Amino acid sequence: MLKIKNLGYNSTHTHGINMERPNGMGHYLMLLVKSAAYFEFSENAICCSCCRHEAGTIADELLNGNLPYDRNARHPGLIRQYVNTPAFIIYTKDAPIYYYNDNEYVNDWINFDDISDDSSNADTDNPSSNNTDTDGNADNYIDNSISDFMRSLNVPFNRLTLLSDHTELSQLIRDLRQEFHQTGSHHEEILDAKLRTILYKYSDAYHLETQLSDKLKVHRPLFHEIRNGIYSQHSPKKTVSELAEDASLSVSYFQHIYKELFGVSVIQDIIRSRIERACYLLTVTPDSVAHIAEVCGYENVEHFNRQFKEITGFSPNQYRKKK
Repeated sequence: MLKIKNLGYNSTHTHGINMERPNGMGHYLMLLVKSAAYFEFSENAICCSCCRHEAGTIADELLNGNLPYDRNARHPGLIRQYVNTPAFIIYTKDAPIYYYNDNEYVNDWINFDDISDDSSNADTDNPSSNNTDTDGNADNYIDNSISDFMRSLNVPFNRLTLLSDHTELSQLIRDLRQEFHQTGSHHEEILDAKLRTILYKYSDAYHLETQLSDKLKVHRPLFHEIRNGIYSQHSPKKTVSELAEDASLSVSYFQHIYKELFGVSVIQDIIRSRIERACYLLTVTPDSVAHIAEVCGYENVEHFNRQFKEITGFSPNQYRKKK
């Protein structure tokens, strides 16, 4: 089970931040970086969960396709990276941690551990503990401090990953923080499930980012906003033409980009969002089926009835009685 030690959502450091933990935290540290900052790394400490690095691997290979770096770090022997867009990083238990910003700095963060994982000899409650088995050896960061579950995520550790859209991850962290301050007989299990959800979502986001072309990455933030609007109960219902106009794209190109990003057509999402809205209205209002169909964007009630049954397996009246 994953055990959360502490966490923060939208943590704001008005006068900047200077984090220095040369021996690591003794547990995992997850950061969702929301403002500009410098990060410093040992060339040997940047590692992936999916592979082991040979000794002497140079920074150019480790950082291939990621952020550029320089050697103007505050600490001798380290390389420095500057990030000014949303980024994500998971530090392993004994990995050195250095990041700073002299101006306002904002992030979400989670300190956590695997309470069933006793493979590390580090004192996990002592941030200043020093595990001599891992000092300066990236391979030992992998072997001694990453549990099987964390390894299964197949994501980089101790390395920044840029995110074109961080909204969903941040919302999940906000929800986790709310649960963190609750109580209940299944409280620990709920925290474990929510944290695993965040880690799985990050893994999915990371692999999607690495697969997307630069062209799709440019469009992704706006298209996420458009898709959220499609499924929002409070947003006006729009046609594909209107959505394409919002994106300043032709209808055909808009539909192509949408399908490439989300794996479903925009028409499928529009239909599903309308049926979800109809299900809600059938449950909580006494309105007629014809009125609900109109509210959900249908001009023809027979067409609404047909699509509703195709998706739910019930007619609107059957669905209302069932609920």
